[in-house]
Amino acid sequence: MRFIRGFLNFFTTITVCILIVVAISCSLGDYDGMSESILWDILLSGAVTALVTAAVYSVEFKSKKHFVFMTAVHYLLLSAVMIFLAANFGWISPDIGGALGMMFDVAVVYVMVFIISYIISKKEADKLNDALEKKYRDR
Repeated sequence: MRFIRGFLNFFTTITVCILIVVAISCSLGDYDGMSESILWDILLSGAVTALVTAAVYSVEFKSKKHFVFMTAVHYLLLSAVMIFLAANFGWISPDIGGALGMMFDVAVVYVMVFIISYIISKKEADKLNDALEKKYRDR
């Protein structure tokens, strides 16, 4: 159940962030002649990257060093997945420039998702702390 909940949370957050990055790129003229299937491409990208993310973060990290290492592995996995998908969708040219551009886009989405997840987690932690404080204060 935890994996499914994580997948759904990551899917919605990642997909919205991908949509924002694509919208900005379109506004800047980076995606000329975009296909009509772009929305389905974004949904598929969100689903695949959410699966990778849910799988990576379903494991408990043993230390900060392990967390940092897995974050780097996670970013590289997401970059590889998105380079493959983006090249097949026609979003990028299948060369080093296209790959580097997609790695930048993945980094932008990564930071956006991290910030959103941090804010949500902090609110949940604050609620739990308040409930615990109230429970033990009333004793």
